[in-house]
Amino acid sequence: MAHTVAVDPRAGRVTLTVRGEFGLAEARAAFDAFVSHPDFVPGMDLLCDLREAVMRPRPGEVEALVRHIHGRSERRGRGYRVAFVVAGSFEQAIIDAFRGSGLVLPEAVRIFTRPDEAAAWLAEPHEQPA
Repeated sequence: MAHTVAVDPRAGRVTLTVRGEFGLAEARAAFDAFVSHPDFVPGMDLLCDLREAVMRPRPGEVEALVRHIHGRSERRGRGYRVAFVVAGSFEQAIIDAFRGSGLVLPEAVRIFTRPDEAAAWLAEPHEQPA
C-alpha cells in the first residue's frame, strides 16, 4: 500500500490518498501519519480518496480501525467532517463498518464516488478548528 498525505491549514483540510492493497496495519499507519504531520491541527476535515485502494479486511479489522481513531480523539479533535471517495462496492463496506462499530462518532461522515463532490461538501460552511 502507498499513501500520500497533504495538509492544507488554510482550508482546514487533510487529503489522504491510498493506493493498492491495504489492511488494518496500513490504515492505522496512514491515520497516524496525518495526525502527526507538522501542519495538522486537531479538528481538520479529511478527504480520504480510496478509489485506487483495495481493502480486504478480516472480520473485525474495520471496526478495530474505527476504535483506533476513536481512541485518539483528543489528538484528532472534534467538529470535523470526513469525506470518503470510493469506487465499486467499497462504499457499502465502509457504511457497514461505521454502523457496526457500535461507536458514536461526533463528526459527520459521507461517502462519495467523485472527489469534486467530496471537496465541495467539505468546503460548505461548518465549524472549523480554531
